[in-house]
Amino acid sequence: MSVEVHQTRLLIFKGIKLTSRLGKRKVKMTQKSNYQYLQDLNNKLLMILKW
Repeated sequence: MSVEVHQTRLLIFKGIKLTSRLGKRKVKMTQKSNYQYLQDLNNKLLMILKW
């Protein structure tokens, strides 16, 4: 695994932590969109890793 991918993963992991922290405050309103956002991130990460 290259360094760039590793850094990207760390950034995404931090982003997910942040999102889930914020998400807990507004769970009812944004649970669906948060989930969608994480799904998009995962899809992008998979595309990066496939290269």
